[in-house]
Amino acid sequence: DKKVKIQGTEYDRKRKIPNSTIKKMLGMAKKQKSVAEIASKLGLNYTAVKYHVDAEFRKLYNATRNGKHTGKDHITVQNRIAYKRELVAAGKITA
Repeated sequence: DKKVKIQGTEYDRKRKIPNSTIKKMLGMAKKQKSVAEIASKLGLNYTAVKYHVDAEFRKLYNATRNGKHTGKDHITVQNRIAYKRELVAAGKITA
Protein backbone atom coordinates (compact mmCIF):
# COMPACT_ATOMS: atom_id res chain seq x y z
CA ASP A 1 0.00 0.00 0.00
CA LYS A 2 2.73 2.48 0.89
CA LYS A 3 4.71 1.82 -2.31
CA VAL A 4 1.77 2.53 -4.60
CA LYS A 5 1.14 6.26 -4.87
CA ILE A 6 -2.04 7.45 -6.57
CA GLN A 7 -2.25 10.95 -5.10
CA GLY A 8 -2.34 13.50 -7.88
CA THR A 9 -2.80 10.88 -10.61
CA GLU A 10 -5.93 10.31 -12.66
CA TYR A 11 -6.78 7.47 -10.25
CA ASP A 12 -6.84 9.71 -7.17
CA ARG A 13 -10.43 9.70 -5.94
CA LYS A 14 -10.12 13.08 -4.24
CA ARG A 15 -11.32 15.91 -6.41
CA LYS A 16 -9.04 18.91 -6.23
CA ILE A 17 -9.05 22.12 -8.18
CA PRO A 18 -5.81 24.13 -8.18
CA ASN A 19 -5.86 27.61 -6.62
CA SER A 20 -4.90 29.12 -9.97
CA THR A 21 -8.02 27.64 -11.56
CA ILE A 22 -10.19 28.88 -8.69
CA LYS A 23 -8.77 32.39 -9.22
CA LYS A 24 -9.62 32.14 -12.93
CA MET A 25 -13.16 31.07 -12.04
CA LEU A 26 -13.64 33.98 -9.67
CA GLY A 27 -12.21 36.43 -12.22
CA MET A 28 -14.57 35.17 -14.90
CA ALA A 29 -17.50 35.40 -12.49
CA LYS A 30 -16.63 39.03 -11.76
CA LYS A 31 -16.76 39.65 -15.51
CA GLN A 32 -20.38 38.39 -15.43
CA LYS A 33 -19.69 35.06 -17.13
CA SER A 34 -22.32 32.43 -16.35
CA VAL A 35 -21.45 29.33 -14.35
CA ALA A 36 -22.14 27.19 -17.43
CA GLU A 37 -19.74 29.31 -19.53
CA ILE A 38 -17.01 29.09 -16.90
CA ALA A 39 -17.46 25.33 -16.53
CA SER A 40 -17.33 24.82 -20.27
CA LYS A 41 -14.29 27.04 -20.78
CA LEU A 42 -12.29 25.45 -17.93
CA GLY A 43 -13.50 21.89 -18.57
CA LEU A 44 -14.99 21.52 -15.12
CA ASN A 45 -18.23 20.21 -13.68
CA TYR A 46 -21.02 22.81 -13.34
CA THR A 47 -21.48 22.04 -9.64
CA ALA A 48 -17.78 22.42 -8.89
CA VAL A 49 -17.74 25.87 -10.49
CA LYS A 50 -20.97 26.94 -8.79
CA TYR A 51 -19.53 25.81 -5.43
CA HIS A 52 -16.52 28.09 -5.83
CA VAL A 53 -18.21 31.18 -7.29
CA ASP A 54 -21.53 31.24 -5.41
CA ALA A 55 -21.16 31.65 -1.62
CA GLU A 56 -24.86 31.01 -0.96
CA PHE A 57 -24.79 27.75 -2.95
CA ARG A 58 -21.61 26.69 -1.09
CA LYS A 59 -23.29 27.34 2.26
CA LEU A 60 -26.36 25.26 1.32
CA TYR A 61 -24.23 22.54 -0.26
CA ASN A 62 -22.07 22.16 2.85
CA ALA A 63 -25.10 22.24 5.16
CA THR A 64 -26.52 19.16 3.44
CA ARG A 65 -23.25 17.24 3.33
CA ASN A 66 -21.58 17.86 6.66
CA GLY A 67 -21.18 15.07 9.17
CA LYS A 68 -21.26 11.43 8.15
CA HIS A 69 -19.95 10.65 4.68
CA THR A 70 -22.79 10.81 2.18
CA GLY A 71 -21.07 9.29 -0.85
CA LYS A 72 -21.49 5.79 -2.26
CA ASP A 73 -18.54 4.34 -0.42
CA HIS A 74 -16.63 5.75 2.49
CA ILE A 75 -12.89 5.61 1.80
CA THR A 76 -11.45 3.47 4.57
CA VAL A 77 -7.98 1.98 4.89
CA GLN A 78 -9.25 -1.40 3.74
CA ASN A 79 -11.10 -0.26 0.62
CA ARG A 80 -8.25 2.14 -0.27
CA ILE A 81 -5.83 -0.79 -0.20
CA ALA A 82 -8.26 -2.90 -2.25
CA TYR A 83 -8.65 -0.06 -4.76
CA LYS A 84 -4.88 0.28 -5.18
CA ARG A 85 -4.53 -3.49 -5.59
CA GLU A 86 -7.21 -3.47 -8.30
CA LEU A 87 -5.31 -0.74 -10.17
CA VAL A 88 -2.03 -2.65 -9.93
CA ALA A 89 -3.68 -5.92 -11.03
CA ALA A 90 -5.25 -4.18 -14.02
CA GLY A 91 -1.84 -2.76 -14.97
CA LYS A 92 -3.02 0.82 -14.65
CA ILE A 93 -0.33 1.72 -12.10
CA THR A 94 2.87 0.02 -10.99
CA ALA A 95 4.00 -0.84 -7.50
